[in-house]
Amino acid sequence: MIIRGYPPEKVGGAEHQAKKLALKLSREGYKVTVFSGSRINSRRDENSYLRVIKIKYGDIELLRIFLTPLIAFLPRVREFAPRLDVLVCYQATFAGVVGLFSKFLYKIPLVTWLRAESEYKFLLGRYFFTPLLLRCSDLFIVQSQEIKNQIIRSAFYRRILGRRRLAEILVIPNGVDPIETPAIPYSERAGVLYVGRLHKVKGLPYLVQAMEGLDEKLWIIGRGPEEERLFRIFENIRVEFLGELPQKELFAYMGRARLLVLPSLSESLPNVILEAMSAGLPVIATRVGGVPSLIAHGRTGFLVEPRDPEQLKKHMKILLTDHSLGEAMSRACRQEMEKYSWTVILKKFEDAIIKIARCRGRQASAGDLKRP
Repeated sequence: MIIRGYPPEKVGGAEHQAKKLALKLSREGYKVTVFSGSRINSRRDENSYLRVIKIKYGDIELLRIFLTPLIAFLPRVREFAPRLDVLVCYQATFAGVVGLFSKFLYKIPLVTWLRAESEYKFLLGRYFFTPLLLRCSDLFIVQSQEIKNQIIRSAFYRRILGRRRLAEILVIPNGVDPIETPAIPYSERAGVLYVGRLHKVKGLPYLVQAMEGLDEKLWIIGRGPEEERLFRIFENIRVEFLGELPQKELFAYMGRARLLVLPSLSESLPNVILEAMSAGLPVIATRVGGVPSLIAHGRTGFLVEPRDPEQLKKHMKILLTDHSLGEAMSRACRQEMEKYSWTVILKKFEDAIIKIARCRGRQASAGDLKRP
């Protein structure tokens, strides 16, 4: 498995999902090797079935998308190539490029897992990396049916790849573990919660406008390059910036808040929505990326258009005042998350890789991949 970084280093949702997948596969008896970008070179075993190899690479703007990781990672992948049955690459850029070269140089079956809208919508991702990996990967995975549909609807992708190849894209969403939160009745909850990076793509200025005139506390959990600017523009709002919190504390806030709001301008399949809904917390989020596949509008939360603070405020007011609706949504959220349990997601992933993995020339089975 190749990923940009291995938690707890500063990474995003894709890397946290990759770590959880690697850990859960290793606990099922699969031998897993993770090649991760890092500030230092190191190697350690998480358990007897999971090895993490951290690789230092040049973190240079533009070059870090493909060239510097390619130079740093390929020698390490070559070292382990005879023992690899399949190479799973989280992201088309960075990891996918290394995987592509590894597939042709070392004859390792390649699985590419698309993780962000930018990888199939914008510039290098849209016109080079993603089409190339869609054509060459043995298996291409996206996180939601919405994302697959967006790719299929693209005239550019249909023209260069054909409908048949696009139809083979497999949908496997993120997984989520059951979350224990304080047993606070919904009618006694209070506050609005935002969890995520403090970055311009998260649309937080629109949340400022939506919060104006609402007598409700806003908790912001996360850090990022926009932090100082957001301190200034939120100065007239009842807001508390909590920074990055341990998971246990984060889930405690999910158990106290009335709703989670995610006003993003671009997303893939946000882990925080899965975690919030697993905690029984209704979500108001923008209709971008794979978000519409997670939220049943009016049942588990509300979907709004990006850059529309009035819609955001309207639906926030509904959940802040209608306790019975919030209670019903809270129950529906927990029920909906059953299909995203790691038991379900692991089974889908296992079935998929067994179909394409070959143990040096013969068809793989689960027993072949689970080597003692």
